[in-house]
Amino acid sequence: MDRIKKIKAREILSVMALPTLEVEIETENNIKARAAVDIGTSIGKYEAVTLFDGGNRLFGQGNKKAVQIINENIAPQLIGINVTDQKLIDERLIEMDGTPDKSHLGGNSMLGVSMAAAKAGALSLDIPLYHHLSSKENQDISIPAPVFVMIHGGIGFSNLLQLEDFCLIPVDFDSFSEALESGIEIYYKLYDLLKEKHLVAPGITFVPQMSKTREALDCMLQATRLCGYEDRYKLGLDAAATECFDESKNIYQIDQIEIPKEEIISYYREILENYPFLYLEDPFHEDDLDNYQQLSKTFDNMQIVGDDMIASNKTRLQKAADMKLINSVLLKPNQIGTISELLEIAKLAKKLNIDMISSIRSKSTNELFLADFSIAIGATEIKAGCVPGYPSTGIYNRFLQIEEKNKTQYMGSVLKQKYN
Repeated sequence: MDRIKKIKAREILSVMALPTLEVEIETENNIKARAAVDIGTSIGKYEAVTLFDGGNRLFGQGNKKAVQIINENIAPQLIGINVTDQKLIDERLIEMDGTPDKSHLGGNSMLGVSMAAAKAGALSLDIPLYHHLSSKENQDISIPAPVFVMIHGGIGFSNLLQLEDFCLIPVDFDSFSEALESGIEIYYKLYDLLKEKHLVAPGITFVPQMSKTREALDCMLQATRLCGYEDRYKLGLDAAATECFDESKNIYQIDQIEIPKEEIISYYREILENYPFLYLEDPFHEDDLDNYQQLSKTFDNMQIVGDDMIASNKTRLQKAADMKLINSVLLKPNQIGTISELLEIAKLAKKLNIDMISSIRSKSTNELFLADFSIAIGATEIKAGCVPGYPSTGIYNRFLQIEEKNKTQYMGSVLKQKYN
C-alpha cells in the first residue's frame, strides 16, 4: 500500500495564457505525479462549477481561491489514503463538497486532485495509466480516431461563421500513425488554399474570413481531394448551437440568416444530405429536445453528439438515451469533477451502445491525461484540437508510443463499418 503523503496545488497558465491550476501529489514511496486542469471558455449551465476568484485580476478568472481550497481544505483530508484507491479518493472529495454541481470546492479543484491521484496510482502500481483507469491488465487496446478541428467559427472568433468547429475525421486507415500523417498533409494543403485570400497562419486552427457553412466545408473537402484522401475522410461539425439560439425570438442565427426553431431541421437536412458527414455535435440549443429527437430519427447513419445537453453527467446521459436524443456523447473531465464519475458515465455509455468522444477544453494545458483516458474507456474518437499545437501534438505522440508498443486497433475503421 502506498499512501498519500503530500498534496500541493499552484496556479498555472493555459495555452490561452489564462489561469488554471495544477496539482502535485507525493506518496510515502516517493512517487510524484502532477496534473493540470483544462477549463472551457464557454461553460454550459449543466457543468460542474469552475471556481474562479472574481474581481479585476486577470478578468476575474484567477484560480488562487481554488488553489487555497486544495492546499488548506482538501489536502489534510486525503493524507494517508491509499493512492491506488481512486474510488475512495473521489468519494471523499464528493462528500467534502456536498453539492450537486461541485460549487463548494469547485469542479476545477476536485478534478486537479482526482487526476493527480490517478496518475500517482498508476506510477505506484508501475502500470500504464490507461490500464489503471480501466482496471484491466490485459485489455485490448484501441486508439481513437482524431477529430481534427481545421476551421473555427462561432462567437469566440473574428470571422462571420456562426457555427463553431469544422472538422475532418480520418476513417479509412489501418493505423493511427497513417491517419495522423494524412491529417498533417491535409492541414498544410488547407493552409495553401487559405493563405492567399485569408489572414491565416500555420500552427493553429484556421479562422478564415468566411461567412457560410458550405464555404468552409467545400474548402476542407478540396484539401482532402488534392491530397488524394477524398474517400478516406468524413466531415464533422460542432455547431455549438446554444450560442446561435435567440430564445426571445425562438430562432437560430446561422449563415447570417434567421432560422425559426421549427425550420432548423430543414437547414441541417440540406447540408447532411449533400456532404459526407459522420459527426454532428450540439446541433441545437441544449434544451431543444424535440429537434434532437427528430434529427436522431432521421439521420441514424451518423453520429449525433451531445455535449452541452449532457455535460458528462450520468443522469443526463440516461435521460437522453431514454428519449432517443443522441447516439454519441462528448466526455470532458472538467464538466463533472472527478475521474471516478467520468468512468461511471463511460461505463453507462458503453452499456447503452453510445459512442464516446473524449475532448479537451479551449483553455487547455500541456496535460496529456486525456490520451490514456480515451484508451481506457474505448473512445471512438478524440477531439484534441487541430493537427499542430498543444496539447494535440502531445496527445498524438502519446498514441504513437502506445501503438508502437502494443497490438492496437484503430477506431476509424470501426466507425467506417458502423456508419457506412
